Order: sequence, then structure tokens, then C-alpha cells
Amino acid sequence: AFPNGQRGLGIAITRQPGENVIEIADSIRAALPSLTASLPATTKVEVLNDRTRTIRASVHEVEMTLIITLVLVVLVMGLFLRQVSATLIVASVLGSSLIATFAAMYVLGFSLNNLTLVSLVIAVGFVVDDAIVVVENIHRHLELGEDSRTAALKGAGEIGFTVLSITLSLIAAFIPLLFMDGIVGRLFFEFAVTITVSLLISVVMSLTLAPMLAARFMKAPKHRDTSKDFSMRLQNGYDRALQVVLRHQKLTLVGFFVTVAIAVAGYIYIPKGFFPLQDTAFVIGQTQAAEDISYNDMMAKHMELAKIIGEDPAVQGFNTAIGGGGWSNGRFWIVLKDRGDRDVSSEEFINRIRPKVSHIPGINLSLRSAQDINLSAGSGSAQYVYVLKGQDYDALSLWSERMTQAMNDSRTFSDVRHNLQLGARMQAVTIDRVA
Repeated sequence: AFPNGQRGLGIAITRQPGENVIEIADSIRAALPSLTASLPATTKVEVLNDRTRTIRASVHEVEMTLIITLVLVVLVMGLFLRQVSATLIVASVLGSSLIATFAAMYVLGFSLNNLTLVSLVIAVGFVVDDAIVVVENIHRHLELGEDSRTAALKGAGEIGFTVLSITLSLIAAFIPLLFMDGIVGRLFFEFAVTITVSLLISVVMSLTLAPMLAARFMKAPKHRDTSKDFSMRLQNGYDRALQVVLRHQKLTLVGFFVTVAIAVAGYIYIPKGFFPLQDTAFVIGQTQAAEDISYNDMMAKHMELAKIIGEDPAVQGFNTAIGGGGWSNGRFWIVLKDRGDRDVSSEEFINRIRPKVSHIPGINLSLRSAQDINLSAGSGSAQYVYVLKGQDYDALSLWSERMTQAMNDSRTFSDVRHNLQLGARMQAVTIDRVA
């Protein structure tokens, strides 16, 4: 291997199925100082690429989104409820539900990842809805002059079935995800379970914790509730809008069907895909030369490629190696700088470097942005792989060449190549073992 163009040894470490990649990366980094101390002083140990860097960043971003969501939800509740005790009760139900969900995730063996955190972000709105409905009904009984305990019992009892039915209908929307097969089912299983558990816990908290806190801390308003003025203004605005709609029913129906048509057209014409491409700051390249190329010639061409790649301002480091299927094949592992320190995305970097490396004769370099979820087929050297099969090698070679040429001539594809090489020069040698 040649990390950053210098001779060295490259070690790629992958996790076993079911193991936590963050814990493995932390353990490796903790062991590096003792490993470095046991090596000669002239030996330098560096981490070329840590794939957990982007994983940590994405998880941190979702964590911040969850925190911001919680803060905004509490602020909006305070704006509309206009009562400190009611706002704090709903916030307590929300926090308790999330804590209980974390405990359930621990028991189930789930981890805090992008999908489970996103499920919690979605669940926050559902949990708040349950608590607000219960607290508002209790507040209504307090306004009728009932004491706090009676208002809590009646308010929760009257609305309990409604809250339960709403929550169960929401859970029903996520049940299909629990029974999906394939890669999608495996990916979204924890997502579906987490949001289902959080909804069930929210029902329990809304019908137990919220009434208990309301009976203890909520009191009947002693003066005119100014928040009613705000609510009445909203209600009056809705009434006026509803009157306009009822006076123009035909126009409303036309608008409805136009909206449905736009939705259907959007579904048809919007590009579809399984997962969007990530910018993981890691680019993988695969080289291919003629089958009969020598090791020295292949190395020289790799060094030319390495020089071009290393000079790009977006590159933080790289490693290259020859072999893994003969001298005619090689690999590049390119680590880009953090997104804020470079002017291009990983895909833009590939598009910028591709014309430069294509001028080197006798070798092809295919580049693709590495993904946290890799669904590539075959060797994984490209985002898409098309397989040609046949019994006749000559016909297979002919049509693979034609298909490759046609795709290269199209502006739709890039880095198109095939791995069927039958044109290498060979010499058969027969050894006379008797002589």
C-alpha cells in the first residue's frame, strides 16, 4: 500500500455483524498508543479514515434536532395554553414518556441511531397531543367550578377512550413496518418499534401522570382568562374561512380535485430512489489496466493518479494499492476534508477529478462516493451493476464491448467498464520433465 504516495502498510478493519461500530472505533483508538509504542521509532501509525466520523456527525445532528423540537414544542404549548402549571404538566408528561422510551429501547437492545432518534422526533408531536387533550379537558372542568381532584378524575375519564383510540389508530399506521421483509424491513424495524412503544407509553402517562399532576398543581382561574381572547380570535378566523368555503362549494371541490391531480402527478414525475446519496467524505476508486501489464508499469500509472488526486484541495489523504485480482487491478481510498473545509461535495469532487485522471493512457479509474448503507452488487466498484450472462465467450465479449461503448457514448452514464478481459497475450509452456 502507498498511503499519501509513500510506501507503507494498510490495514482495513471491519466490524462483525451485530457489533456496534462506534464502540469498535473507540476501542481501536484507545489501543493505538500502546501499539505505536511497541513499534520502531521510525514507524508512524496514522488513521487514514474513520467511517464513524460521519456517523457521529449525523447522530449528533439528529440529537440536536430532537432537543430543538422539544424546546419549540414546550414554547408553543406555553403560547397556546397560557398557563404555567398546564404547560409544565404537559412538558413533564413529554419528558417522562421519552425517558421511559429510552428504558424500553435499552431492554430491547436498540441503540441510539439515526432511525430511532428520528422516530423519537416524530413521536414528540404525538405524545404532546395526548397530554394536551387531557389537560385541556381537566382545565374545562376547573372552569366549571369543580375542585382539582374531581376535575382531574372527570377530565381524564371523559377523554380517556378518545385518547386511546387516537393513539391506536396512529400505531396501526406503523404496524406494516414491523412485518416488512428484506433490507427495508431490517432498517425500519427499530424505527417502527420505537415509535410504537413511545405512543403506548404516552397514553399511559397522559392518563395517569397528567391527571395526578393536575389534581395537585392546577387550580381554577381566579380572573378572566385572557388566553380565551386569543383562542376566540383564532376560532372567529376559522369561522370566517369556513363560511367562504361553504358559499363556494363548487370552487372548493374543483380546488380539491386539482390538489389531488397535482399530488398524483408529483408522485409520477418526481424521481424515485431507494436511498439518497450521502456525502461521507470518503471516495472509493478502482483501477483497471490491460491484463498483460507489468507490475512496474501499473505502479507508475498508479503514482500518476496519486499525484493528481493528492493535489486536489478537497483531499485530506489517500491510500492506494495494487492487486486483489492480478496486477491489472488496483484500489484507491480517498478521504476528503470536512464539509466545511472544502468547496465541493463528494460527487462534485468525483466530477472534477474524473477529466484529469482520464488523460492518463492505459488505465481506467472508477470513483464512487462510499455510503454508510452499501447496497452495491457484484464487486461494489460502481453504484449500478449490470450482469451479462452467456455460454459463448466470443459473443459475450462482443456484446459487452458494444454495451459498454453505447453507455459511454451516452451522457447519462460515466465510468462505464466491464470486467471481461480475454485479450491478454499468453504463452503456453510445456515442460519436458523427462529431459
